Amino acid sequence: MKRDYQITVTCSGGTHIIPIEYERKRRRKLILRVYPRTARVVFSVPLNTPDAYALDFFRQHTLWLEKQLQKILPLLPPRHTYSSGDCFYYLGKPLTLECSRGEVERAQAADEKIILLCKEESSLQRRKALLAEMFDKLLPPLITDSLARLLSSYAPLLDIFSPPSFKIRKMTSRWGVCRPLKNEICLSSRLVHLPLRLIDYVVAHELCHFKFFDHSPRFWRLLGEIEPKWRECRQELNRMDAYIDI
Repeated sequence: MKRDYQITVTCSGGTHIIPIEYERKRRRKLILRVYPRTARVVFSVPLNTPDAYALDFFRQHTLWLEKQLQKILPLLPPRHTYSSGDCFYYLGKPLTLECSRGEVERAQAADEKIILLCKEESSLQRRKALLAEMFDKLLPPLITDSLARLLSSYAPLLDIFSPPSFKIRKMTSRWGVCRPLKNEICLSSRLVHLPLRLIDYVVAHELCHFKFFDHSPRFWRLLGEIEPKWRECRQELNRMDAYIDI
């Protein structure tokens, strides 16, 4: 069976083709989940479920899914066209895209703009890739600085005696993952779009998992010692979620 599920939704904002992220994982039930801030749809299927049963389940829930998306899609920000005038966030600040013709294709942030040099025939996907490449280069130094800043003050409190390494990954449902056994944290490439205080909050959150690998009250108390305004940070993070994809 083809696993490139998708659904076509018509609403006040026009007609949208929404891809469905299909995943097989260790779980007991089939779950069709819609993320209201981004209109992202994930279909989670237990490992031992027959393909025909999964497809039948999806078809039975198509009407429900369509109604959910019809409520969500008109409220989302406009999708990027990757042409002059588009807005992208860097460190929480909106930057306006300015496209110019150039034989050497590259993107560079300058003042309140992103200058994108590209060939006249460059596709939307190529322009998107150039922007992603630029942002991917900007993020690692920010994470390095954040780790150094936090560990210089809180390493003893966190019981961290060897600075963890970090990896940057394309993640849309998580901001970070802690891997204590590997002494590393994995962070979402989307962090580059957030203000520095929220990058610090996400990094601090993952560092706290080196001491408490859960979200128990003791975990939040520890996080509160590092970032007393963690609740406000979490709320702001949720508000920005729909606005920072490229």
